[in-house]
Amino acid sequence: METIQQRIVQCRRRVEESAARGGRSASDITIVCVTKQAESAEVAAAIQAGISDVGENRVQEAEKKYRELRSILDPEDFQRIRWHLIGHLQSNKAAKAARLFNMIQSVDSRDIAGRINSSAAATGENTPRDVLVQVNISGEESKFGVSWNAVEPLIREIMPLPFIRVRGLMGIGPLAEDPAAKRACFRRLREVFDRINRDCFQDGMPLLSVLSMGMSDDYEIAVEEGATMIRLGRVIFGG
Repeated sequence: METIQQRIVQCRRRVEESAARGGRSASDITIVCVTKQAESAEVAAAIQAGISDVGENRVQEAEKKYRELRSILDPEDFQRIRWHLIGHLQSNKAAKAARLFNMIQSVDSRDIAGRINSSAAATGENTPRDVLVQVNISGEESKFGVSWNAVEPLIREIMPLPFIRVRGLMGIGPLAEDPAAKRACFRRLREVFDRINRDCFQDGMPLLSVLSMGMSDDYEIAVEEGATMIRLGRVIFGG
């Protein structure tokens, strides 16, 4: 039976191969370890194997793992964790999310961005929270995220908020098993990412640097199409 460390090594190798096919370096790609179906001891093993970025779908589950990992890990290992919220953020959880997460990947409205901004300001830390705008790249009604046409207007609306920092875009590939369908969605997201950066540069706005797309079933395609961040759970923890 493969260990978590062995699975991580395999994932890194596949990322290197996919990045090479896309003419890029694997060092430009961050692996976010998605922990929603993993026990804290398994997450600790992944962190001890070199993972630094941890993604959770729910605020309350992240709170639980935060407490447990703090008691399991050496302080040095615990302190290097960067916490990502990758699931939909309910407005009544914005204050907790602003305190707990280093990056919130699921901003899809002015209201949510405003609540994160206000909550971050209330902490008194004077530190903006990194956020990604989630785009519904598959068009599936079951998925959250803004439509293609709403991406740039939302970024322009929330970019001036002082206590959030818009770092990039996030998208979830379609459920379809057809790799071509997934590739088309990822490629379009990269094109939107590049277009927004061209427009932002011309208007003197900060450039986006994070393109979060690709999960266990499709991360190699996402890397080939330009992902700078991938979100992996099952391929690391099994199941």
